[in-house]
Amino acid sequence: MVQQQKNSCVQKRKRIQSLVATMRNTLFENLGKTITEAHLKAYCKDLTGAEMAPCLLICNMIMPYVPAKSDWFSLPYQLPFVLMANELLRLTDYSKFTVSVSPLTNPGKLNCLSLDASMLFSLFCSPKIPRDVVRFDVFDFQGRRIVSKEDATSNKDAIFSSFFDIGQLQGTCNSYGLIFAQSLVMYPGVKTVALRGFMQKHPVIASSDPSPKQAKPTPA
Repeated sequence: MVQQQKNSCVQKRKRIQSLVATMRNTLFENLGKTITEAHLKAYCKDLTGAEMAPCLLICNMIMPYVPAKSDWFSLPYQLPFVLMANELLRLTDYSKFTVSVSPLTNPGKLNCLSLDASMLFSLFCSPKIPRDVVRFDVFDFQGRRIVSKEDATSNKDAIFSSFFDIGQLQGTCNSYGLIFAQSLVMYPGVKTVALRGFMQKHPVIASSDPSPKQAKPTPA
């Protein structure tokens, strides 16, 4: 009896997956059209009357929101489907699976700002910064101007030296046995920052006694 129920569930799941694929293919191949029974049967000839009605309803309801193929992966075009899915999940008592589209920040929640070389360049030096905003010019240690995020990533110490005392940062990390990783974290409402670093590799000290160690005799 249990095995029969499992087999029945598997068959139903496969059937639903088949119907979803049928509707998806029908929508993409008939973009902008009103979907009819003929369109659906072109992809699934064994559709029953009980299956046809909901498939037609779903296809024609979401057709106005189906984007062109060039916009399939554009987030703004996906938003209507996220909203519809959220509403269906709430109606079927599956609210825990909904997606927060515009999450609100709780008063007690800290949002940290991670600063690395590319982020510093984007904030203060990027050519995309509006002209009416002061933009900093930064240079590498050879005096060449850094003009892109790729250059900034290749000259991390030069970027950090332009804004911070790099020696102080390296010394602070070194006092904790770390090598400065050209990255720090700023916390809102806190006057200190967290420095990120890599653990230093300490050399393994070899034994100064060249004589081989002998096993101690086991007492009787």
